[in-house]
Amino acid sequence: MERYHFEDELQQLKNRLLEMGALVEDRVHRAVHALTSRQVEEAEAIIAADREINDLHIEVDDRCLKLLATQTPLAVDLRLITSAMKINSDLERIGDQAVNIAENAVRILPHPPLKPLIDIPRMADIAQEMLKASLDAFVNGDDELAFQTILKDRSEERRVGK
Repeated sequence: MERYHFEDELQQLKNRLLEMGALVEDRVHRAVHALTSRQVEEAEAIIAADREINDLHIEVDDRCLKLLATQTPLAVDLRLITSAMKINSDLERIGDQAVNIAENAVRILPHPPLKPLIDIPRMADIAQEMLKASLDAFVNGDDELAFQTILKDRSEERRVGK
């Protein structure tokens, strides 16, 4: 594989991670919306569509392993590929959490609500914003955005008392 082809493969890897990130972000949003708006059918649709994220996770891992096995990546490329593998696993786990939210929604929605859900949508918005910023920082190599996202995460942790 020539270097220009390798660069193209790295860009495709980044693009697939962005697609997976957008899909995961959408699933979290929809799961929280299904919970807060009491839409069992929407929650069930999220559960049924879990395979799509799992398949994308496998594809991205395969791309990473292929690049590692068929190339001798430079240090910067090696860091990108190994970071992509970690991000890929984290995105898949976030997708699983969206399914968990949907499964819990299906379980609790038949019962009358105890109180309005206010904090959950707010926390989901913050998490989605940070996910998007993290992916943007990774794909664009934006150290400052990555650092600001870390600071935001730490400030949110302190705010909620972790």
